[in-house]
Amino acid sequence: MPNRPLLPTRPATARKGSRLSVPRLRSVSFKPSGEAVLGIGLGLLSAGFFCSAYAIFVADPQYFERRLYASLPTESVDPIVVGATQKSEASGEGGHGAATPGPEALPAETIVYDRPPVAGDYQIVTVFGDAAILTTRQTVLRVRVGSSVPGLGEILSIGQTDNGGEVKASLATLRSAAR
Repeated sequence: MPNRPLLPTRPATARKGSRLSVPRLRSVSFKPSGEAVLGIGLGLLSAGFFCSAYAIFVADPQYFERRLYASLPTESVDPIVVGATQKSEASGEGGHGAATPGPEALPAETIVYDRPPVAGDYQIVTVFGDAAILTTRQTVLRVRVGSSVPGLGEILSIGQTDNGGEVKASLATLRSAAR
């Protein structure tokens, strides 16, 4: 490789002792296109929306949930799906009024089984207060005293035991297995 400097010391066209002419920079004018204006505008609007939503969330964390729940139509809510009970005329509450002789049974939709369940098909998932969650191979049920359950009959009592829970029905008694 020949011994040459990395950068030329003078341009090839310039003569020794002559001045180099450097082109002057012209002022650059920027004319934004419609796409640039739209992009910048959408970016600013998005940032503003995010900042305002974040500020509302910081000030009141349940604000958006309350707005969502308030906008739901209440007349089309199915009480079977959401687990609500009819209001008692005597109490005006959810069915636990002092004028009623005992707790009302939970409403239940008709469940079609491939074969009728028997007491051995049920297992206690949990017992809480006067209610219990029972499960079979095909379904999960929430029951209270007075509920009628296929294969168990009418639920007579629900209670806690040392091993978990106990559900007494007219046809059988279920107990939680010891752990």
